[in-house]
Amino acid sequence: AIVGVQISIVRMEGKWKMSQNRPAADIQSVVEGLSSAPSTIAREVGAIVSARRPSRGDRGP
Repeated sequence: AIVGVQISIVRMEGKWKMSQNRPAADIQSVVEGLSSAPSTIAREVGAIVSARRPSRGDRGP
């Protein structure tokens, strides 16, 4: 038998995972690669990664 199911979404939760737990050199490589990509979306993601990179003294959780 086939049974249909419908679910109403009332809340969504998420986390930003934009290379923030990577070494600074890795983050820089990601930013450079995405920023030079032909895709507009890739360049926008590169800008987000760049803006969200941790400060030099902040190692995160």
